[in-house]
Amino acid sequence: MIIRMSTLLARTLRDAPADAVTDSHRLLVRAAHVRRVASGVWSWLPLGKSVLDNVTRIVREEMAAIGDQEVLLPALAPVAAYEASGRADDYGDLLFRLADRRGARFVLGPTHEELFADLARDQLVSGRQLPLGLFQVQTKYRDEARPRSGVLRSREFLMKDAYTFDADEAGLRASYAAHREAYIRVFARLGLAARPVAALSGPMGGSESEEFLAPAAAGEDRYAECGSCGLAANTETVVGEDAGLAEKEAVGERPCPRCGAAALRIGRAIEVGHIFRLGTKYSDLIGLEVAGADGRPVRVQMGCYGIGISRAVAALAEQTCDSAGLCWPDAVAPAAVHLVAAGGGERARAAEELAGRLDRAGVRVLLDDRPGLGTGARLADAELIGVPRIAVVGRRAAEGVAELRDRRTGVSADAAFDALPGLVGAADANTRQSEVG
Repeated sequence: MIIRMSTLLARTLRDAPADAVTDSHRLLVRAAHVRRVASGVWSWLPLGKSVLDNVTRIVREEMAAIGDQEVLLPALAPVAAYEASGRADDYGDLLFRLADRRGARFVLGPTHEELFADLARDQLVSGRQLPLGLFQVQTKYRDEARPRSGVLRSREFLMKDAYTFDADEAGLRASYAAHREAYIRVFARLGLAARPVAALSGPMGGSESEEFLAPAAAGEDRYAECGSCGLAANTETVVGEDAGLAEKEAVGERPCPRCGAAALRIGRAIEVGHIFRLGTKYSDLIGLEVAGADGRPVRVQMGCYGIGISRAVAALAEQTCDSAGLCWPDAVAPAAVHLVAAGGGERARAAEELAGRLDRAGVRVLLDDRPGLGTGARLADAELIGVPRIAVVGRRAAEGVAELRDRRTGVSADAAFDALPGLVGAADANTRQSEVG
């Protein structure tokens, strides 16, 4: 596929938004990946949508690999479901609430435990139907008081939420473990450094939960880790949910609660995933039961598992960017190579011919064919947009040779036009091939 910048909706910006305080906010806007519509509300432009879709694809593949089935529930949900669970009060002002013309009250769902439990109650009758795993990729809504940091904390965001249903606690532990391992694979494939840490369950409830945290200076979460025993936990888990700010800030001065080592290391991170063993919290509320092996009713055990897909894009940007711009890993990049002609005439025609060769070889190409733009501006945009490789058709174009640069390392080497499809295509295929199983 050839993506032509002459027709692409991608007006890059020299300056970052005045209110941008994080690298991801600055660069996603400047590189024409997202555009602000209102406070906490963002449009995804073609380049950003491609990255978002690639993240979503990998998440879907790993969910399918462990047997989860994809569904899609409505974002618009009766408020009564959240009132019955008590979460309407727990979420408070974070819930977007509205009424239809007849006065019926609804919310825009922040998560969907209640609706998935209701779906399971309608569809499940026998323990032989268990275990069952369901997931969806859907837009969620939370009325954040202070949306900030671009798509890192917004009012509307894309999320994968999965739910498991088991006949007993042993089954729930197995489902939880399967999803935990799937998440580790997801983040490894994305090229995102993220680790599971112990966390509080909060409004979700349940007996156990872990957050997947991506270390980043822009992160709003703080976690503690022990170099002696390997403990890793959200700081709230260490000091307690009701601890004051001063106590939370001083958590690094505490000994490890597991092994007593002298001090804990503290880091900042972005929460990109959260998994919960819910047990029977929601099953008890609505009477979600199936017939057991002896015919007696069995209360279903639930788990839930979320990944913030749009937030993962921002976390990737935070972890991989440099002073020149974004620097996407191959698995999520909008193209495998960014092709730039260093001049017009024969060089531009050679770049067109090379783009065709790459396309026929199945390589995704971003071709800068914008008229009237200098080479310096083209190369600056190539670094800002962050495709993993930049191929420059310049002084050796007549010889059929281009300069191939690695965006991350800056290392460059001359490569023959005939060799480029193999060089770029092999690297692209190696990182994009499914790693399921």
